[in-house]
Amino acid sequence: MKLNKKGYMLVEIILASALAFGLAFFIIDLVIRLKNKNDDLLVENLITTDKTIITNKLMSYAKSETKNFDCNKLTITGNTVKYKDEVIDIITDYANVGELSCSTVGGKVSITIPISVPQMSNKDYDITFDYKYEIGDQIPPTCTITVSGTTITATFEDNDGGSGIKGEDTKTATINAAKDYIFTAEDNAGNSKSCSLSVINTNYKDEYTETDPSTTYSGSCYCCKGQGGTTVGKYVRCNSSGTCSCPPGSSICQRGCKPIYYCSSDASLIEGKCYKKTGVSYYCTAGYTKASDDYCYKINK
Repeated sequence: MKLNKKGYMLVEIILASALAFGLAFFIIDLVIRLKNKNDDLLVENLITTDKTIITNKLMSYAKSETKNFDCNKLTITGNTVKYKDEVIDIITDYANVGELSCSTVGGKVSITIPISVPQMSNKDYDITFDYKYEIGDQIPPTCTITVSGTTITATFEDNDGGSGIKGEDTKTATINAAKDYIFTAEDNAGNSKSCSLSVINTNYKDEYTETDPSTTYSGSCYCCKGQGGTTVGKYVRCNSSGTCSCPPGSSICQRGCKPIYYCSSDASLIEGKCYKKTGVSYYCTAGYTKASDDYCYKINK
C-alpha cells in the first residue's frame, strides 16, 4: 500500500474523510430538525394561547349576555376575531382562519372557528366552544282573551315560578274591521304563546209590525122601482160600509160595491196585511257572538 509523506495510508485518509462528511451531514440534519421542531412548538404555543384567549372571552360574553348572545355580532375579518366591534383576539399569522359557525339553539351557544397551519396539515387546531345555559323556565305563558262591546282585552300570565312576563301583562284593541286580531305573550326566558280573535261582519234583516188593513168601498148600485121591474134608471154610490141607499119606493136591482183595502202612509199592503218597518235586526253567523251592529267575533282556541 502506498504511503503519503507523513506515512498514512491513502485508504485511511479516504475513510476518515467519509466519516467526517457523514458526521457533518448528521449534525446539519439534526440542527434543521431541531429548528423545525422548535418552529412547530412556537406555532402550537401561539395557537394554544389564541384558543385560550378566545375561549375565555366567549365564555365571558355568553355569561354576561344572559341568554341573549347574538351570533350576528360575532365576526372574523382575516385573522381578527370581534364581538360587537370589540377585538377578542388576532390569531397568529402562521395560521389560516376558516368560515365561522355560530348558533344559539335550545339554550346552548355553539361556536366553531376552523384553524389550519399549512406546514402541519395533519393537526387539528379548530376552536370549538359550547356553553349550555341553565334551562330554567321552559313553560310558555298563557294568553286569555275577553271582549266587552268592541273592546278586546288580552291577558298574559306566566306559570308559577316562571321567569315572568316580558313587557305588559295586558293588551287591548278595538274591533273596527273584519279580520283576525292576534296577541302574543312572551316570558323573560323566551317562551311565547299566541291567542287570537276572528271578526266578521254581521248579517241583518228589516223588522216589521203586522196589522189588518182598513177597508172602504167603491162602485155604485142600480136602483129600480118596486117588484114590477119598472126601471128607475138611477145609480147611487156605495157608502163606506158597502151599502147603497135607493130613493123611496125603489129597491136595489144591482149592486156593484167593491171593497178597497188600505194601510197608513208608513206601511205597505202585502197579501191583505199591512206591514210597517220598525227597524233593522243585526245577527251573527252560527258560532259567533255579536260585538256591535257591525261586527261579530269568535275567540279561537
